Amino acid sequence: MSAAEPLIEEIKRVYWNTHDTIKAMIPKAERAALTLNEGRTIYECVLAFQTFLESKELQIKTFSSADYFVRASKRMKTILTLVRAETYIRSVNQKLLGRADTVFINDGIEGLSFEGKEFFNRCRETSKDWSRQVSSLRGMVYVLEDMEPRLIELFSDLRLMSGLISFPSDHRTAIKDELIKSGFSKAAGFLDTAEQHMFSAPPRPKDALSNCRLAIESVIYQLLQNKALKIEKQFSVDLALLSSKHPELVDDALKKVMQAIFSYLSQKGSHSYADVEPKDLNDVEFGLEQTYRVLDNLLLKLDEQISPKGLAQQPY
Repeated sequence: MSAAEPLIEEIKRVYWNTHDTIKAMIPKAERAALTLNEGRTIYECVLAFQTFLESKELQIKTFSSADYFVRASKRMKTILTLVRAETYIRSVNQKLLGRADTVFINDGIEGLSFEGKEFFNRCRETSKDWSRQVSSLRGMVYVLEDMEPRLIELFSDLRLMSGLISFPSDHRTAIKDELIKSGFSKAAGFLDTAEQHMFSAPPRPKDALSNCRLAIESVIYQLLQNKALKIEKQFSVDLALLSSKHPELVDDALKKVMQAIFSYLSQKGSHSYADVEPKDLNDVEFGLEQTYRVLDNLLLKLDEQISPKGLAQQPY
Protein backbone atom coordinates (compact mmCIF):
# COMPACT_ATOMS: atom_id res chain seq x y z
CA MET A 1 0.00 0.00 0.00
CA SER A 2 1.38 3.41 -0.95
CA ALA A 3 1.92 6.09 1.67
CA ALA A 4 -0.90 8.07 0.02
CA GLU A 5 -3.61 5.42 0.51
CA PRO A 6 -4.71 6.40 4.06
CA LEU A 7 -5.10 10.01 2.88
CA ILE A 8 -7.02 8.96 -0.24
CA GLU A 9 -9.37 6.67 1.70
CA GLU A 10 -10.10 9.41 4.24
CA ILE A 11 -10.96 11.93 1.50
CA LYS A 12 -13.21 9.36 -0.21
CA ARG A 13 -15.02 8.60 3.02
CA VAL A 14 -15.75 12.24 3.88
CA TYR A 15 -16.67 13.10 0.29
CA TRP A 16 -19.25 10.32 0.00
CA ASN A 17 -20.64 11.02 3.47
CA THR A 18 -21.21 14.66 2.47
CA HIS A 19 -22.65 13.71 -0.93
CA ASP A 20 -25.03 11.08 0.47
CA THR A 21 -26.19 13.27 3.37
CA ILE A 22 -27.22 16.06 0.99
CA LYS A 23 -28.71 13.80 -1.68
CA ALA A 24 -30.82 11.94 0.91
CA MET A 25 -32.57 15.22 1.77
CA ILE A 26 -33.95 15.75 -1.75
CA PRO A 27 -36.86 13.23 -1.61
CA LYS A 28 -37.84 14.56 1.80
CA ALA A 29 -37.78 18.17 0.55
CA GLU A 30 -39.89 17.21 -2.46
CA ARG A 31 -42.64 16.05 -0.09
CA ALA A 32 -42.62 19.07 2.22
CA ALA A 33 -40.49 22.05 3.13
CA LEU A 34 -37.58 21.20 5.39
CA THR A 35 -37.20 22.65 8.87
CA LEU A 36 -34.67 25.17 10.09
CA ASN A 37 -32.81 22.44 12.01
CA GLU A 38 -32.53 20.35 8.83
CA GLY A 39 -31.21 23.36 6.97
CA ARG A 40 -28.67 23.97 9.72
CA THR A 41 -27.55 20.32 9.64
CA ILE A 42 -26.83 20.47 5.89
CA TYR A 43 -25.03 23.80 6.11
CA GLU A 44 -22.83 22.54 8.97
CA CYS A 45 -22.09 19.39 6.96
CA VAL A 46 -20.97 21.49 3.98
CA LEU A 47 -18.75 23.76 6.09
CA ALA A 48 -17.19 20.73 7.81
CA PHE A 49 -16.39 19.31 4.35
CA GLN A 50 -14.75 22.60 3.34
CA THR A 51 -12.62 22.68 6.50
CA PHE A 52 -11.67 19.05 5.96
CA LEU A 53 -10.47 19.67 2.39
CA GLU A 54 -8.50 22.72 3.50
CA SER A 55 -6.68 20.59 6.09
CA LYS A 56 -5.90 18.02 3.36
CA GLU A 57 -4.38 20.77 1.21
CA LEU A 58 -1.75 21.21 3.94
CA GLN A 59 -1.26 17.46 4.29
CA ILE A 60 -0.62 17.04 0.56
CA LYS A 61 2.44 19.27 0.97
CA THR A 62 4.09 16.20 2.46
CA PHE A 63 4.85 15.32 -1.17
CA SER A 64 6.24 18.76 -2.07
CA SER A 65 9.67 17.31 -2.87
CA ALA A 66 8.20 14.85 -5.41
CA ASP A 67 7.69 15.30 -9.14
CA TYR A 68 4.14 16.28 -10.19
CA PHE A 69 3.51 18.11 -6.90
CA VAL A 70 2.68 21.35 -8.75
CA ARG A 71 0.10 19.54 -10.88
CA ALA A 72 -1.47 17.91 -7.82
CA SER A 73 -1.58 21.27 -6.02
CA LYS A 74 -3.42 22.84 -8.96
CA ARG A 75 -5.93 20.00 -8.90
CA MET A 76 -6.52 20.58 -5.19
CA LYS A 77 -7.04 24.31 -5.74
CA THR A 78 -9.60 23.54 -8.46
CA ILE A 79 -11.46 21.26 -6.05
CA LEU A 80 -11.45 23.93 -3.35
CA THR A 81 -12.75 26.47 -5.88
CA LEU A 82 -15.81 24.25 -6.36
CA VAL A 83 -16.36 24.56 -2.61
CA ARG A 84 -15.53 28.24 -2.03
CA ALA A 85 -16.82 29.99 -5.17
CA GLU A 86 -19.37 32.76 -4.54
CA THR A 87 -20.09 33.33 -8.23
CA TYR A 88 -21.67 31.00 -10.80
CA ILE A 89 -19.49 28.01 -11.62
CA ARG A 90 -22.03 26.34 -13.91
CA SER A 91 -25.54 26.73 -15.30
CA VAL A 92 -28.05 23.87 -15.53
CA ASN A 93 -31.61 23.23 -16.58
CA GLN A 94 -33.06 22.13 -13.29
CA LYS A 95 -36.47 20.78 -12.25
CA LEU A 96 -37.98 22.86 -9.51
CA LEU A 97 -41.30 20.98 -9.26
CA GLY A 98 -41.85 17.24 -9.07
CA ARG A 99 -45.10 16.97 -11.06
CA ALA A 100 -45.99 15.96 -14.60
CA ASP A 101 -46.31 19.60 -15.64
CA THR A 102 -42.79 20.38 -14.43
CA VAL A 103 -41.09 23.21 -16.25
CA PHE A 104 -37.36 23.62 -16.81
CA ILE A 105 -35.56 26.82 -15.96
CA ASN A 106 -31.97 27.86 -16.34
CA ASP A 107 -30.40 28.03 -12.88
CA GLY A 108 -26.91 29.23 -11.98
CA ILE A 109 -25.00 27.27 -9.37
CA GLU A 110 -22.38 28.77 -7.06
CA GLY A 111 -19.79 26.93 -4.96
CA LEU A 112 -20.82 24.25 -2.48
CA SER A 113 -20.55 26.43 0.64
CA PHE A 114 -22.47 29.30 -0.98
CA GLU A 115 -25.23 26.91 -2.06
CA GLY A 116 -25.26 25.46 1.47
CA LYS A 117 -25.73 28.90 2.96
CA GLU A 118 -28.47 29.71 0.45
CA PHE A 119 -30.25 26.48 1.36
CA PHE A 120 -30.02 27.32 5.06
CA ASN A 121 -31.49 30.78 4.44
CA ARG A 122 -34.33 29.25 2.42
CA CYS A 123 -35.10 26.99 5.38
CA ARG A 124 -35.29 30.11 7.57
CA GLU A 125 -37.90 31.81 5.42
CA THR A 126 -41.31 32.22 7.06
CA SER A 127 -43.10 31.25 3.88
CA LYS A 128 -41.06 28.21 2.89
CA ASP A 129 -40.93 27.28 -0.79
CA TRP A 130 -39.97 23.64 -0.94
CA SER A 131 -39.11 23.89 -4.64
CA ARG A 132 -36.43 26.49 -3.87
CA GLN A 133 -35.00 24.21 -1.17
CA VAL A 134 -34.88 21.34 -3.65
CA SER A 135 -33.12 23.62 -6.13
CA SER A 136 -30.39 24.37 -3.56
CA LEU A 137 -29.98 20.71 -2.62
CA ARG A 138 -29.69 19.66 -6.24
CA GLY A 139 -27.21 22.46 -6.84
CA MET A 140 -24.98 21.09 -4.07
CA VAL A 141 -25.22 17.56 -5.48
CA TYR A 142 -24.27 18.86 -8.95
CA VAL A 143 -21.19 20.55 -7.48
CA LEU A 144 -20.15 17.39 -5.63
CA GLU A 145 -20.66 15.26 -8.73
CA ASP A 146 -18.55 17.71 -10.75
CA MET A 147 -15.91 17.32 -8.06
CA GLU A 148 -15.68 13.51 -8.26
CA PRO A 149 -13.60 13.22 -11.48
CA ARG A 150 -11.25 15.90 -10.16
CA LEU A 151 -10.80 13.91 -6.96
CA ILE A 152 -10.03 10.79 -9.00
CA GLU A 153 -7.33 12.74 -10.88
CA LEU A 154 -5.94 14.04 -7.59
CA PHE A 155 -5.79 10.51 -6.15
CA SER A 156 -3.87 9.37 -9.22
CA ASP A 157 -1.30 12.13 -8.68
CA LEU A 158 -0.99 11.32 -4.96
CA ARG A 159 -0.27 7.67 -5.75
CA LEU A 160 2.22 8.69 -8.41
CA MET A 161 4.06 11.08 -6.09
CA SER A 162 4.10 8.50 -3.32
CA GLY A 163 5.86 6.09 -5.68
CA LEU A 164 8.33 8.72 -6.86
CA ILE A 165 9.62 9.91 -3.50
CA SER A 166 13.29 9.12 -3.21
CA PHE A 167 12.68 6.27 -0.75
CA PRO A 168 9.68 4.32 -2.14
CA SER A 169 6.89 3.16 0.14
CA ASP A 170 7.32 -0.51 -0.79
CA HIS A 171 10.96 -0.32 0.29
CA ARG A 172 9.90 1.21 3.60
CA THR A 173 7.48 -1.68 4.11
CA ALA A 174 10.25 -4.17 3.33
CA ILE A 175 12.51 -2.55 5.92
CA LYS A 176 9.82 -2.73 8.60
CA ASP A 177 9.25 -6.38 7.77
CA GLU A 178 12.98 -7.04 8.05
CA LEU A 179 13.17 -5.20 11.37
CA ILE A 180 10.47 -7.48 12.76
CA LYS A 181 12.16 -10.61 11.43
CA SER A 182 15.46 -9.46 12.96
CA GLY A 183 13.96 -8.94 16.41
CA PHE A 184 13.42 -5.18 16.25
CA SER A 185 9.62 -5.10 16.47
CA LYS A 186 9.65 -1.97 18.64
CA ALA A 187 11.51 -0.05 15.95
CA ALA A 188 8.98 -1.12 13.31
CA GLY A 189 6.19 0.03 15.62
CA PHE A 190 7.84 3.44 16.12
CA LEU A 191 8.12 3.85 12.34
CA ASP A 192 4.42 3.02 11.91
CA THR A 193 3.55 5.58 14.57
CA ALA A 194 5.78 8.19 12.93
CA GLU A 195 3.95 7.77 9.63
CA GLN A 196 0.56 7.92 11.35
CA HIS A 197 1.51 11.27 12.90
CA MET A 198 2.80 12.47 9.54
CA PHE A 199 -0.45 11.68 7.73
CA SER A 200 -2.84 12.67 10.51
CA ALA A 201 -5.18 15.64 10.20
CA PRO A 202 -3.65 17.97 11.06
CA PRO A 203 -0.13 16.51 10.75
CA ARG A 204 1.90 16.22 13.97
CA PRO A 205 5.49 16.75 12.79
CA LYS A 206 7.19 16.81 16.20
CA ASP A 207 5.57 13.52 17.18
CA ALA A 208 6.54 11.98 13.83
CA LEU A 209 10.20 12.96 14.21
CA SER A 210 10.27 11.94 17.86
CA ASN A 211 9.16 8.43 16.90
CA CYS A 212 11.87 8.29 14.23
CA ARG A 213 14.38 9.02 16.98
CA LEU A 214 12.88 6.29 19.16
CA ALA A 215 13.13 3.80 16.28
CA ILE A 216 16.88 4.34 15.96
CA GLU A 217 17.35 4.29 19.73
CA SER A 218 15.47 1.02 20.14
CA VAL A 219 17.60 -0.77 17.52
CA ILE A 220 20.88 0.37 19.11
CA TYR A 221 19.74 -0.60 22.62
CA GLN A 222 18.49 -3.98 21.39
CA LEU A 223 21.86 -4.65 19.73
CA LEU A 224 23.69 -3.69 22.93
CA GLN A 225 21.45 -6.02 24.89
CA ASN A 226 21.99 -8.84 22.38
CA LYS A 227 25.75 -8.38 22.71
CA ALA A 228 25.56 -8.27 26.55
CA LEU A 229 26.96 -4.73 26.64
CA LYS A 230 26.04 -2.22 29.34
CA ILE A 231 23.43 0.35 28.33
CA GLU A 232 23.92 3.86 29.70
CA LYS A 233 20.75 5.32 28.12
CA GLN A 234 22.89 8.07 26.61
CA PHE A 235 22.72 7.61 22.87
CA SER A 236 26.15 9.01 21.97
CA VAL A 237 27.85 6.93 24.66
CA ASP A 238 25.93 3.77 23.81
CA LEU A 239 26.51 4.16 20.08
CA ALA A 240 30.25 4.69 20.63
CA LEU A 241 30.41 1.56 22.77
CA LEU A 242 28.64 -0.55 20.16
CA SER A 243 30.89 0.82 17.43
CA SER A 244 34.08 0.14 19.40
CA LYS A 245 33.09 -3.42 20.31
CA HIS A 246 31.42 -4.36 17.02
CA PRO A 247 32.75 -2.24 14.14
CA GLU A 248 31.50 -4.91 11.75
CA LEU A 249 28.00 -3.65 12.58
CA VAL A 250 28.62 0.05 13.18
CA ASP A 251 31.86 1.24 11.66
CA ASP A 252 33.16 4.74 12.21
CA ALA A 253 31.47 6.16 9.10
CA LEU A 254 28.06 4.75 9.99
CA LYS A 255 28.49 5.90 13.59
CA LYS A 256 29.00 9.50 12.43
CA VAL A 257 25.98 9.34 10.15
CA MET A 258 23.75 7.84 12.86
CA GLN A 259 24.85 10.45 15.36
CA ALA A 260 24.12 13.26 12.90
CA ILE A 261 20.65 11.91 12.08
CA PHE A 262 19.88 11.31 15.75
CA SER A 263 20.89 14.89 16.56
CA TYR A 264 18.69 16.22 13.76
CA LEU A 265 15.69 14.22 15.00
CA SER A 266 16.30 15.38 18.57
CA GLN A 267 16.52 19.02 17.56
CA LYS A 268 13.46 18.89 15.33
CA GLY A 269 11.19 16.52 17.20
CA SER A 270 12.03 15.31 20.66
CA HIS A 271 13.00 18.32 22.72
CA SER A 272 10.80 21.10 24.04
CA TYR A 273 12.76 23.61 21.99
CA ALA A 274 12.18 21.71 18.75
CA ASP A 275 11.46 24.24 16.01
CA VAL A 276 9.60 22.22 13.38
CA GLU A 277 6.17 23.63 12.49
CA PRO A 278 3.12 21.86 11.01
CA LYS A 279 3.81 23.60 7.68
CA ASP A 280 7.39 22.24 7.54
CA LEU A 281 6.43 18.79 6.33
CA ASN A 282 9.57 18.62 4.21
CA ASP A 283 11.52 18.38 7.48
CA VAL A 284 9.40 15.43 8.53
CA GLU A 285 9.80 13.64 5.19
CA PHE A 286 13.57 14.22 5.33
CA GLY A 287 13.84 12.92 8.89
CA LEU A 288 11.69 9.88 8.15
CA GLU A 289 13.61 9.06 4.98
CA GLN A 290 16.99 9.35 6.70
CA THR A 291 15.76 7.13 9.52
CA TYR A 292 14.79 4.46 7.02
CA ARG A 293 18.12 4.82 5.22
CA VAL A 294 20.27 4.40 8.32
CA LEU A 295 18.24 1.43 9.53
CA ASP A 296 18.41 -0.08 6.05
CA ASN A 297 22.18 0.22 6.14
CA LEU A 298 22.38 -1.33 9.59
CA LEU A 299 20.15 -4.23 8.53
CA LEU A 300 22.45 -4.79 5.56
CA LYS A 301 25.45 -5.07 7.85
CA LEU A 302 23.58 -7.49 10.11
CA ASP A 303 22.59 -9.58 7.14
CA GLU A 304 26.16 -9.62 5.85
CA GLN A 305 27.13 -11.47 9.00
CA ILE A 306 24.90 -14.31 7.81
CA SER A 307 24.89 -14.10 4.01
CA PRO A 308 26.34 -11.87 1.28
CA LYS A 309 22.90 -10.67 0.23
CA GLY A 310 21.38 -7.69 2.06
CA LEU A 311 18.10 -5.84 2.05
CA ALA A 312 19.43 -2.53 0.80
CA GLN A 313 18.61 -1.64 -2.79
CA GLN A 314 21.13 1.16 -3.01
CA PRO A 315 24.28 2.19 -1.12
CA TYR A 316 23.83 4.51 1.84
